[in-house]
Amino acid sequence: MKKIYICILFIISVIEITYADTLLNLKALGGTSFSMSSYDTNSGEETLLLNFTSPYGTCAGCSFVDEYNGKFYVGGGAGFAIYDVETNTVSLLSKPSSLLMRQNL
Repeated sequence: MKKIYICILFIISVIEITYADTLLNLKALGGTSFSMSSYDTNSGEETLLLNFTSPYGTCAGCSFVDEYNGKFYVGGGAGFAIYDVETNTVSLLSKPSSLLMRQNL
């Protein structure tokens, strides 16, 4: 039992705590123009990744992040501009005319 306890302590002492070194930063540039940049938390440096336009605009509470698929959804009144982190591209998704929308991701 003592050996197991020592092994567990050793494993815990070897594990390094990690956190995000880079954050995504979405900026509304006015009207339908946006920019996506990365922010390095260690150096404080911001790097522009992409400028894009969205015909949908944005609204409070309409945007969200899909961490599993690496997508950043910028929601507006009639649809979403979807920023793909891996490919650094934006695609557009229109909402149907009904009030609720559910997409199986």
